[in-house]
Amino acid sequence: MSDETQVEAMFAQVVADFGTVDIVVANAGLQRDSAFASMTLYPGFATNG
Repeated sequence: MSDETQVEAMFAQVVADFGTVDIVVANAGLQRDSAFASMTLYPGFATNG
């Protein structure tokens, strides 16, 4: 999940298959204090790469 293009494609496929994403659980990663809206994909998923 460290490749932003693959993550975007995954969500596009989920929306195409199911119509919506109701909840996403991120169950791994490291603590980086920041407002969620200002986080970029890379720091949020750095441990999954």
